[in-house]
Amino acid sequence: MIVSDYEMPYVNGIEFLKLLRGAGNTTPFIIFSGRGREDVVIEALNFGADFYIQKGGDPKAQFVELKNQILHIVQRKRAEAALMQSEARYRLITDNMSDSVWLMDLNMNLTFVSPSAVKKRGFSIEELLSMSLEKHLTSDSYNAARKIIAEHLSPEKLKIRDTEVSVTTELEFMNKVGTSTWNEVTISLIRDQMGDPIGFVGMNRDITARKKAEEILIASLHEKELLLREIHHRVKNNLQIIASLLYLQSITISDEFTVGVLRESQSRVKSMALIHEKLYRSKDLARIPFSIYLESLIETLKEAYGVRNENVTIEISVTPPDLSLNIETGIPCGLIINELISNALKYAFNDGRKGVIRIDMRHATPQNYHLIIADNGCGLSETIDFRNTTSLGLQLVNNLVTQLDGTIELDTSDGTKFSMLLKPIEDYNKK
Repeated sequence: MIVSDYEMPYVNGIEFLKLLRGAGNTTPFIIFSGRGREDVVIEALNFGADFYIQKGGDPKAQFVELKNQILHIVQRKRAEAALMQSEARYRLITDNMSDSVWLMDLNMNLTFVSPSAVKKRGFSIEELLSMSLEKHLTSDSYNAARKIIAEHLSPEKLKIRDTEVSVTTELEFMNKVGTSTWNEVTISLIRDQMGDPIGFVGMNRDITARKKAEEILIASLHEKELLLREIHHRVKNNLQIIASLLYLQSITISDEFTVGVLRESQSRVKSMALIHEKLYRSKDLARIPFSIYLESLIETLKEAYGVRNENVTIEISVTPPDLSLNIETGIPCGLIINELISNALKYAFNDGRKGVIRIDMRHATPQNYHLIIADNGCGLSETIDFRNTTSLGLQLVNNLVTQLDGTIELDTSDGTKFSMLLKPIEDYNKK
């Protein structure tokens, strides 16, 4: 701290202050001046004096005032030094971080950009600050940014107090050389002490390498999806060839029993081929939309057994309607339905009566499916033990239920009703 009189032998206080400030010395400076010398006070303040004290009053009071001013100036200088240190630390962080930090006013004009943006995009800070939002982004990203601003950063939403406003998105920025880089952008609203919006602070993180890796991964997945579709298509074609061979073999045989066996085998092969066809045409190559599959399977069986709608009605109920199964579960379920519906079409109404066959498939619990196949036909003979029978179809049903770690029950009180509780194979394998 320098305390100087105005009148001194070799140089006055003003000249001394000019010498100090001219040399870059910022030491706090207080000047004493005589009364009636307001021009000296004004000149001293203009050249950087921190305070002045006029002579002529009570010396004790003047020295109390001098003490208070010294304490005040020291506190202010300490605060300024702390602020400069904080700003230097902030500059050190922003100048050396790889991410870009920026400030923007409420009109979406940049007011500050960290040097990292200059390194990454090639523009100078002055160029970046003068560019409009549209010039910073590619056309598609600019349109995306406008939608985000309208949805999340509209003036109406910004006026809502006590609400944090922050949005993270991915945008493509233009570089000076004509290339572009993808950035993950986080924009947050800044409010003043009264809670009023005053601008935005943002951070950009370069994710160009990640986006390129994602593009390669998507291309690879698309290639594998095409390959998997082709596999399903070829499996379906091969199964259909087997079904056609079985049919051609059946028309050359006169023995009815053998013909029946061949046609049943043909029906089973078709039910499996139908699974692969639905997967081939489905958006999800891993799961079968079961309701659509059942409708196609029933139409195939009705055609195979010459069933007319006016004679036998087949009702299908799937809960939830968009229920889907993976191929490991779908094929056994399809074969079970194929066997039991085929039996119902062959034997339940062979006396010419009209009737109803009901298929009810529901997701009973996250770990179980409940499948009911029932008809109001003549019913299964009481002498038949469906768990121990020579019938290949019922043997196959029992084996498939076991494969699905399920249970099966038969009710013949009103026609024939098979109730099954089945577990998806994907869950069963995870135990």
